[in-house]
Amino acid sequence: MGLRGSIIALTVPLTLGFALRASAQEGPSAGPSVVTAEARASEGIPLVRGGPGLVASPGSREGPDDPVPVPSPAAVNPALLPGWSFVVGLPSPRPVRPVGRSDAPGTAGNGSDDGATAGEPPVQEEVWTDVWGQEKNFGLAAVEAYLGNFLPWVFNEVVPGRAALKISQISPRSWLNNLEHGWEWDDNAFQVNHFAHPFQGNIYYNAARSNGYGYWGSFLFATAGSFHWECCGETHFMSVNDWYNTAIGGAAVGEMLYRTSSMVLDNTATGSERAWREIGAFLMNPTRGFTRLVTGNASRVYANPEHPNDRIPNRLENQISFGVRKATSERRAGEITVDDGGEAHSFVDLQLVFGSLFDLERQKPFDFFTLATQVNLRQEKGLGKLQIRGNLWHKDLSLTDNSVSKLILVQDFDYENTEAFEFGGQGASLMYLKRTDRSERTSFVWNAAATWMIMGGVNSEFAILADVEGIRERLREYDFGTGLGGRVGFQFLRDGYRWIDGSYRIQHLYTLNGSNFNGRDSNHIVQMLRLRAVFPLGYRRFGAGAEYELFLRDSFFESEQFGKIEQRVPRWQIFFTWNPTRNVGN
Repeated sequence: MGLRGSIIALTVPLTLGFALRASAQEGPSAGPSVVTAEARASEGIPLVRGGPGLVASPGSREGPDDPVPVPSPAAVNPALLPGWSFVVGLPSPRPVRPVGRSDAPGTAGNGSDDGATAGEPPVQEEVWTDVWGQEKNFGLAAVEAYLGNFLPWVFNEVVPGRAALKISQISPRSWLNNLEHGWEWDDNAFQVNHFAHPFQGNIYYNAARSNGYGYWGSFLFATAGSFHWECCGETHFMSVNDWYNTAIGGAAVGEMLYRTSSMVLDNTATGSERAWREIGAFLMNPTRGFTRLVTGNASRVYANPEHPNDRIPNRLENQISFGVRKATSERRAGEITVDDGGEAHSFVDLQLVFGSLFDLERQKPFDFFTLATQVNLRQEKGLGKLQIRGNLWHKDLSLTDNSVSKLILVQDFDYENTEAFEFGGQGASLMYLKRTDRSERTSFVWNAAATWMIMGGVNSEFAILADVEGIRERLREYDFGTGLGGRVGFQFLRDGYRWIDGSYRIQHLYTLNGSNFNGRDSNHIVQMLRLRAVFPLGYRRFGAGAEYELFLRDSFFESEQFGKIEQRVPRWQIFFTWNPTRNVGN
């Protein structure tokens, strides 16, 4: 595959190697559950004296000034799945393990740690759990990830249109054939590759995330689950674009859904409130909801996570907008201009800001993230936008009385699918961020970032000529590519309310598959400008605003008969907003 093959061969091991290294550092230090003596007493667990500190029985030991990781009580009820505990890896009821001091006289077992000290009640051994009280359970996570592949296989097998393609007729022979043939590119629709596959990856990701694993360990589950589907879930050749979009996009979508479902859950609730909360979280994140049902956490009453960012952050903005938008599209090739027109239509969008970049305390991915969605009404392409930005790493650079600056590594997920253009993919950016407080009421925030689109897609007039081997389902209308770019942005805030918000982005995409058929190169330069103003209407939960966006695409083709094509898509929208939360995070 030449240069394109070299890019793939380089980025795959780099991506997985970095994730493996980070996952190796993950474990109890990633946020064990720490339960104080007061919390134990509030849950009705008796405290007895033992050694120098207090012993919570049953469960763990804890000194008054030295809290240690402890398991949440009654973590699992194996009777929920009688006879299946061994298969799915559910913990069976633990025998009580006496804990004693080897230097104490009269200790059972000739002074070993396995004996019980005379006069001390036996306690269970300590078990590490995550902040939601869930032990690491590889078996259950693996079963749920497998179900994430089994259900799509059933869909391909029974739905008439899919069954006719015979892509579900898998066997050991088809698995071996796929592995021997290696990676290819597919011709699926844009919404399938850049939206459906990341949501399928979210299933693998949350299979691990809801079973005690952190971000990086769950990312490896998404990578492995996607590979299993590509090699063994269908007779299509293994698709490299699917692997990237499912694994990397699955981590972004999966962590976003894990965090948003956490805001709905309340482990201390009971009765109908608890039932509705569990149902709501299940609908938002079915994989996590399934895990909570199987392990019994859906009905168990116990403490919520202590850190705000593990459930409801101190800074949160949830803005819903209703309005009308209009877009036009014009394409030019030499002296030929094509006006694609455009009609006005209504829309609903959601913008969620979770946490604050300036208040980050931990090196925990997605302690801050933003979510932007837009649903277009009365249009063929309903979901027009899904954008996720989440922090992976951060470093404080400066802090003064009226300003603060940080360096932040961000995971980028982009999906824009409109009647005029298609653009999206998986990426990362290194961002410099600074906030300056002009007064007690007024602040300016600006940022500059270098971006890398690891695997992206953009509409192209000649992508229909793409080299796609194996079973063809359709003619593709977009190119796959990778490339570097940049992004700048600013915000004007007054009384914690974002009045003005603007951004500019430029992204280069070197075509990996599509318009570069027969070895010819093609490149795309995408530019995106956005200006948004929202003004509060009396009571600040409501506002009115306007937004202008401009999408520019310059496509360069090596073939002389194609040359260069320019596309210009301006978009206007006016809207009313409702902000259920007033506290804005930056």
